[in-house]
Amino acid sequence: MKLKVHFISLGLADGRYSLRAPNCAAALLSWADSEGALEDWTAFACIPIDACGRGEFHFQGGRAIPPEATHIHVRAAKDDLTHFEEKLFPIPNTQKISSQGGGYRFAVMSDIHLSSKPGLVKRALAGVREADALLLPGDLTNDGTKGQFELLKECIQDTVFRRSQFQNTGGHSRETLHGMKIFPVCGNHDRMAFSMQASEEKGQNHYARFQEWLFDRMGIHTSDGGEKRIVGYTQGPDGSYAFPMGQVEIIGLQAVAEQRKFLFEEGRQLDWLDQHLSGNQNIREIRWHLILCHAPLLHHSPKQEVGKNNPYLNRDRKLQEIIDRHGNVIFISGHTHLSMNHPEGCVEWDEKHGNLYINDGSVRPTDLLPGEPMQPKEWKEGTWLDITVCDRKVEIITRSVKDGRRHARGYYHIYPHADSQPKQS
Repeated sequence: MKLKVHFISLGLADGRYSLRAPNCAAALLSWADSEGALEDWTAFACIPIDACGRGEFHFQGGRAIPPEATHIHVRAAKDDLTHFEEKLFPIPNTQKISSQGGGYRFAVMSDIHLSSKPGLVKRALAGVREADALLLPGDLTNDGTKGQFELLKECIQDTVFRRSQFQNTGGHSRETLHGMKIFPVCGNHDRMAFSMQASEEKGQNHYARFQEWLFDRMGIHTSDGGEKRIVGYTQGPDGSYAFPMGQVEIIGLQAVAEQRKFLFEEGRQLDWLDQHLSGNQNIREIRWHLILCHAPLLHHSPKQEVGKNNPYLNRDRKLQEIIDRHGNVIFISGHTHLSMNHPEGCVEWDEKHGNLYINDGSVRPTDLLPGEPMQPKEWKEGTWLDITVCDRKVEIITRSVKDGRRHARGYYHIYPHADSQPKQS
């Protein structure tokens, strides 16, 4: 068995992987060390092998090679599918990069679609407790009902927050929740569909009440004696907000109106966003503006259909212009349910404007789209993202909700500055 790899860029997995495995039907390729495949990582390729014993895989999308990987492990199934051949192939030293620590760590969990069974959601939330903040880019519930948001509150209380008592100015005590910060935005499923609205819930925006409850319990703002006291964050129109965390500023955009339309009503939020970013240009501490918006932008959606030019958002072009003009934006969206294992990738670095686009998958089973003849079941598992952001690097790790394993096809290192390119180890 032989494997020849033509790598394209330093530290990246992109390239052509040519396998020669006579009398074999298919092969799995995984990152490895000298002992064997890295157990905490899924395979990055599943290659069919033809009758001549040849198979080929083209890695694309700017994925990175894990710093701990020194080899590529190939496990090839023989034609009888009962026997296997395994071999390790060393990774050239020119492709190895040294790991870098520091920065803020964000867990990103999109398209939860909580309905009535909280087990999967609780398992996912329990796995993110070491992050500095949890980001929820929409579709937190499946139907936007009061009962589903109450169930989501219980999940958060049981898994993420630590309880304590707070004495307000009126002498009354109430429970507050202290732990990591949680920043949500509304998805189309977080608004009730007109067809299912009960008379007592017509016109109710249960998401807005959930966000207010969440911020209140986190201590971002509190209500004492009927007066709102805002601490550390900027409140924009229609539920939008901005909150600084060191070099990173979290900005939430509420892009869903009634009837589940992706709508920035009268452009109020975008006007606020433009003014807010303009006012922050001289704040040296802010290096990145991390924008949460449930709907992806037209030209940065990994699920965009060829020949179609219809955006999800009614003011897609205006939002894109604002982001391009200001730069230093990490734009995180959901909605597509597209697996981070998608062949072309779900992360895009716009070097010209200095912006990074990340389309998160889903806590629920995801969609790979057709295009690959062989797709391991684990590639379609529900996932969440573990993102570390610092001035010199953005690292993205895709983790399985089921067992916490890292997905090799959902791993990225982005170096925003030329002087911060990876150093060879």
